[in-house]
Amino acid sequence: MLQLKNILVAHDFSEASDAALSQAIRLGNAVAAEVTVLHAVQPILYNRAWLDAEADALLPTLRHLVEGAEAQMRHALSAHQAACVTRPEVVAGHACETILEWCEERRPDLLVLGAHSTEDAHRNMGYTAASAIRKATAPVLAVHRSGGGPFRRILIATDFSQTSRLALSHGLRLADIDAASVEILHVYADPWGHGAEPEWHQRALPDFADQYAERVCETSRSWAAATLHEFPSVRVEHVALRHNSPSQGIVERAAAINADLIAIGTKGSTNLRYIILGSTAERILRGVPCSVLAVKPDPID
Repeated sequence: MLQLKNILVAHDFSEASDAALSQAIRLGNAVAAEVTVLHAVQPILYNRAWLDAEADALLPTLRHLVEGAEAQMRHALSAHQAACVTRPEVVAGHACETILEWCEERRPDLLVLGAHSTEDAHRNMGYTAASAIRKATAPVLAVHRSGGGPFRRILIATDFSQTSRLALSHGLRLADIDAASVEILHVYADPWGHGAEPEWHQRALPDFADQYAERVCETSRSWAAATLHEFPSVRVEHVALRHNSPSQGIVERAAAINADLIAIGTKGSTNLRYIILGSTAERILRGVPCSVLAVKPDPID
């Protein structure tokens, strides 16, 4: 089960990161977790050698940038009523690298950040959020700019792997906090591949598709039973969806049910410093219509 004692929020003062901060403080208040709000100030990197002394003096120094960010941080935090402990941290460094280093060194229970920054708001998932989901050592909650409130409809995608079971536990934990409804979804390929179902099979089993989908749902109910027992108040529905692309099927289903969160397990080798996503999770990031909770495999000691 997802234990929320220490939450790290990466904040870049964008609309999406404001929603991420709202989400983190809301969760922190609900479970009395400590929330660290991190902003990385990147020094001005362009070549200043061509400037004369007077022009160079007009540019902000790193100290000025840090002081400005600290003022913005105080303003951002003042907009929220935090009953939990909040710790603002403004440091110098590249945003993505700093976030990953803090995750590796501080081991937060959850990393929360905006799904995109101001610069890449046209994307479903921006560079920093996608990199954090791929590489961070903590579970990552990437929040869309409209996702600062309680979750109402959570889609948990499963392939019945151990990492999917972790995603199930984490997703149910959030659903329990918010009294959200949950759909556990398994997307399976057409058993006949790209060919047509033979006529003899249609005649022998005219309701084959419905029977097969029900068998998949039975497998899902059995697979999830032990974890669901820990969250008796969460409303859960099991759905089997036939689709030739698991990732596209998950994205389309999330849009169809107006899910405000997709919880999914990532796959990868945990003996590497950074974890590599599986192909399904990678494709979901490109088309995801809502916030994403990406859960990593348990580390190998």
